[in-house]
Amino acid sequence: MVSDLPEHEDRVSQARWSINASPTNRTRLLAVIATVALTALVSLACGDGSPGSDAQNGLPTTDLALLDGGVVNIGEPGQARVLNLWATWCTPCRAELPVFDAAARAMPEGGPRIIGVNTGDRDGDARELVEELGLSFDQLLDPDASLQTGLQIMGLPATVFLDDAANVLAIRSGEVDAAELDELLATYYPSLASP
Repeated sequence: MVSDLPEHEDRVSQARWSINASPTNRTRLLAVIATVALTALVSLACGDGSPGSDAQNGLPTTDLALLDGGVVNIGEPGQARVLNLWATWCTPCRAELPVFDAAARAMPEGGPRIIGVNTGDRDGDARELVEELGLSFDQLLDPDASLQTGLQIMGLPATVFLDDAANVLAIRSGEVDAAELDELLATYYPSLASP
């Protein structure tokens, strides 16, 4: 075949032709595109495991209902807190909830209060998962995802570390295991660090 195109343009044209001509190549290309797109969606929905940036602002002033009744203003100063944002549909959230429950049970007096924040679910769905997992630490309901939106958190799970003035110390996106949670707690609450 004689072509007036420069050699590299002719190769591009041939590559396009071979992709279009071969059903196997087309299927492979579509599979690669679908895999990349699905990976991107899962990363956005479930967090990427990055520590996030240290936040400069405090929490949005938001009243959230406790799963067991009552209302809490999460922006009110008082005790240092760790907020674990989760949803029932989020597999990594389900995996880490028992880790936060164990940390809350083991927290020494004067340590930060660990609180779960169910994000975007109905009360009944959140209650069902809490009971299924046997969680005992406090759970707040945020059906409108106002905290997640206010803090510009892209995916779940996410962990928000607060000082006793309700200032955001850091936001950690993605699933946390027990060792990492211990390390993060010691970093943001030095009184918890082992000597």
